[in-house]
Amino acid sequence: MLFPEVLAQEEGKKSPVATFPEMMGADAIKTPFQSDPKQANLFLVRHTNTRLDNENRTHGWIDEGLAKNGQDDAETIARMFAPVALDKLYTSDLLRARQTASMISAVTGTPMEPTPLLRPINMGHFSGMKQADAHKAMEPFFEAWKKNPNVKIPGGESLADLKGRHSEFIKQMMANGDLEPGKNIGVVGHSMTERLFDLDAKNDGSSLASVPGTGKKVFNDESLPQYGVYHLDPKTLKLSRQA
Repeated sequence: MLFPEVLAQEEGKKSPVATFPEMMGADAIKTPFQSDPKQANLFLVRHTNTRLDNENRTHGWIDEGLAKNGQDDAETIARMFAPVALDKLYTSDLLRARQTASMISAVTGTPMEPTPLLRPINMGHFSGMKQADAHKAMEPFFEAWKKNPNVKIPGGESLADLKGRHSEFIKQMMANGDLEPGKNIGVVGHSMTERLFDLDAKNDGSSLASVPGTGKKVFNDESLPQYGVYHLDPKTLKLSRQA
């Protein structure tokens, strides 16, 4: 298994990381990550499971690493990136996302670029709660955000804070030339990361530069897979999800 060596590198230890040919052997996995040379290609990956995920609990900004099943799943997803020439690999700066991204980095050779702009919403007092209890506690905020997205979760953030980070991340990608035709950009984040992109692809936003979705839609990630491929038309900034 690759993960312990990659994890050692992520934590700043000196254990060697296997090179791509050494780690792949005959275990290459068919990739769903297909590039379109006429569009910018965003390969979004949600961090794999932690202990809290396994217990159906919320994270928010609780910063814990991957559980054993999450380590295995991260390695599987990383192997899918073998044929992809990534130009950039952005990741949330929280540990669970960095550990997932470190696996992709080891396979592709693309350095990780951690950023707090990809963090999920700070759940404040609701962090670590059972998912069902947290969603029930969040109902008043879903209603409040319809009129005022600046209302904050106790001890945490507002929907406007989350969307502001998302918008700033998009602006930085634009400034860096990441959204030009033929670019392949990896983004490792959280369920809300993919949900915000997915809402735009479903036309809840007018373009990638806008911030789509109501609070409840942003929090509803039950139908999203662990990863997704999005293509961006550089002229219109319209996003589409690869089927």
